[in-house]
Amino acid sequence: MWGEKVKDTCAVILAAGDGKRMCLGRVKIFCEVLFKPLICWVFENCKQTGISDICLVCSKDGLGRLKDYFGSGAKYVIQEEKLGSAHAAAQAESFLRSGGKKDVLILLGDVPFVDAKTIADAYVFHESEKNEVTVIAANLENPFGYGRIVDDSGRISIVEEKDATQEQRKISLVNSGAMWFRIEALLSVLDKIDNNNASNEYYITTAVNLLSKSGCYIASASHVILGANTNEQLLHLNEVARGKIIAAHNQNGVEFLSESGVVIGPEVQIGKDTRIFQNVTLKGKCQIGERCVITPGSFIENATIGNDCEIRASYIEDSRIADGVRIGPFAHIRPGCDIGDAVKIGNYVEIKKSVIGNATSIAHLSYVGDCEVGSKVTFGCGSIVVNYDGKNKYKTKVEAGAFVGCNSNLISPVNIGKDSFIAAGSTITDDVGEGDLAIARARQVTKPGYLRQKRGNNNP
Repeated sequence: MWGEKVKDTCAVILAAGDGKRMCLGRVKIFCEVLFKPLICWVFENCKQTGISDICLVCSKDGLGRLKDYFGSGAKYVIQEEKLGSAHAAAQAESFLRSGGKKDVLILLGDVPFVDAKTIADAYVFHESEKNEVTVIAANLENPFGYGRIVDDSGRISIVEEKDATQEQRKISLVNSGAMWFRIEALLSVLDKIDNNNASNEYYITTAVNLLSKSGCYIASASHVILGANTNEQLLHLNEVARGKIIAAHNQNGVEFLSESGVVIGPEVQIGKDTRIFQNVTLKGKCQIGERCVITPGSFIENATIGNDCEIRASYIEDSRIADGVRIGPFAHIRPGCDIGDAVKIGNYVEIKKSVIGNATSIAHLSYVGDCEVGSKVTFGCGSIVVNYDGKNKYKTKVEAGAFVGCNSNLISPVNIGKDSFIAAGSTITDDVGEGDLAIARARQVTKPGYLRQKRGNNNP
């Protein structure tokens, strides 16, 4: 949709910030907004416009992780010293000179909401005005910390917070850090930028002040330009993104009983008429079906949930849940599970790397691991599949219609036949045939009067 608008362009993302003001033990661009690193928001927004030639200016510490994320989809240059944004851009000079492009988009790796539409529309404005530089900006109610855009009869300049006068600090129009440059114009002024400012840094914004044909594209929504230089700002970014995602799902027919504590990642899909209570987290590539109910305390990550399911205060990760399934409260579905239709998994049940057939019931206080379970199987309270011998893990198969009595242990590897019955309290070490009854426990022995005799008449 936007590819034609931004043809003959490239992008440079400045991603070497260390986050000192945030007291972090990691590179700032890897801080997350709704479980997604800041740099991934920025990179993906850029790619969505159709820009394919992207250079990341990064630190040595961040290089390896960036390559893990983006691989050959980007070019990488190291900023050895942190001398400011213009110094960072200058590290990409070879990339700019050798690419044969006309214009470059400069983005900051910690400003996640400069979306593809804003980028493309700003470039259309940049082209129509024949600007040497176009700054993406927005009006903020509280512009503290952002560079102010000063408009002098149509020619703009940017003054950073620390360098601004009291009068300039009243300006609400602020710089996002995202800018379109004519490459030739940017290269002509990079070596003219000095660090004569309060921070003693080389600012990319000085390039705007040095170029004669500059313009300002004002984004339609103020949140577009928000960045993260402090932990408070990072928290605000999360709240902004959280509110927008909840609002979008709400408009698509999802019912929220309360927004309190609800956190939904940007890749989550939710069907119509699903009801989500407070304190629910949906993370990663989740797909939630229609008419589901997800109650407080549930955490679902990278899972597919079918239609008409009820998830009550449970943890589900990297698994598939079919239709009409009831899970919880306080169940844990670990990675690699495939749960069939109309299955009931009750309180304090843990399932791991198992296939559970349709209409099977594992009601409470049980563990099923590395197991293939057929349809209409019943696990009684306290049933355990003992899949680990301290060194290796083994598989167990429980065929359709089998009944596993309360407090039974199935010692893997073992096969439990169709319509068989395991008596309560049994420890099963051998296969059980179809329709068989298996009892594996010592016969009860009762000794009348034993304790009275042992204690004696003086100790009733």
